[in-house]
Amino acid sequence: MANALTDEEVQRRFKEWKANRDEQEKAWKARLARNAARKKYANEMKMWLAKRRLELHDLLLMYKDLAPKRAAKPVKSKKPLQPPSQQKPPKGDPAFRAAIRKARLEKGWTHQEVGNKTGLSYASIANWEAGRYVPKEETRQKLVKLFGLPADLGKEASAAINDRMIATRRAKANGATA
Repeated sequence: MANALTDEEVQRRFKEWKANRDEQEKAWKARLARNAARKKYANEMKMWLAKRRLELHDLLLMYKDLAPKRAAKPVKSKKPLQPPSQQKPPKGDPAFRAAIRKARLEKGWTHQEVGNKTGLSYASIANWEAGRYVPKEETRQKLVKLFGLPADLGKEASAAINDRMIATRRAKANGATA
């Protein structure tokens, strides 16, 4: 009988088992106490909501409004705004730019809608309104016709752009043949 336990070994194992059982009992009692506290809090919350004629959804919305908002990362622009003294002046006819913007807004159209109606990109429409670029003559005529504007509005600026384009092409052609 080599497997027989001594009295001391049995008492030691019993004490370990009893200590382990006591720890488990304390853990269960703590869990029950926490659950009871949660139930009590939940009942208090239900009474508070009922008193104010609110639902749980309303409480969640209030909590969401109180949650701190995460700050957005600042955007590092490749082209930061220049002081007014260093900004380029707008190009083209200011009356034409103002007229196409006013006509577009009166009709309730977006840049995208105007672009779709004329077969142009919305960015081009926005750039012409802002004075970053001047439309070519045929494009200017499309816009004038679409908005019902006077035919000569913006004609000088478009003609100047066309003349510059022709001069540039001629200079490249002459430089390539020489």
